[in-house]
Amino acid sequence: MSISLGKLEIIIGKGNDPRHYPLFGIREDQQWDSLAERYGLLRKLWNEESVTWEGRYRPPLQEVTVLPRPYQDKIPIWHGSASSQLSTELAAQYGEPLFSSNTFHPQEKYKALIDHYRERLAFYGHDPRRAIVGAGAGSLYLADTPEEAIKRFRPY
Repeated sequence: MSISLGKLEIIIGKGNDPRHYPLFGIREDQQWDSLAERYGLLRKLWNEESVTWEGRYRPPLQEVTVLPRPYQDKIPIWHGSASSQLSTELAAQYGEPLFSSNTFHPQEKYKALIDHYRERLAFYGHDPRRAIVGAGAGSLYLADTPEEAIKRFRPY
């Protein structure tokens, strides 16, 4: 049994509504540590056959094997971030793609976020020239012409 025959990509993120945190048994001030811990566990479960694990934000696991096993050797995981450098930090640490949901803030904020991501990639020993950054707002980018939209979007 396998998952998707190698066509799976996901975007992870901590969410943007504080009302969700109690559903996962955490407080708002624990959101980043919880995300990092749970992501580390996800990677472990996908990469190891039998996982024994203990953390702060969920019950421990004893010799757990996830079934079905992932078909891909490495599942592409994007890190979603709308406004926080803490999300870009996790993406940079693992050298994984960043998806910036650039919907509500001025473009300068997203540029700063992406610049930070590239700087942190280098810090963790990854080549920032190989950075993969996706951006979106429901596939909508506004400008007077398609050429102007591309020109303005390209730096980000």
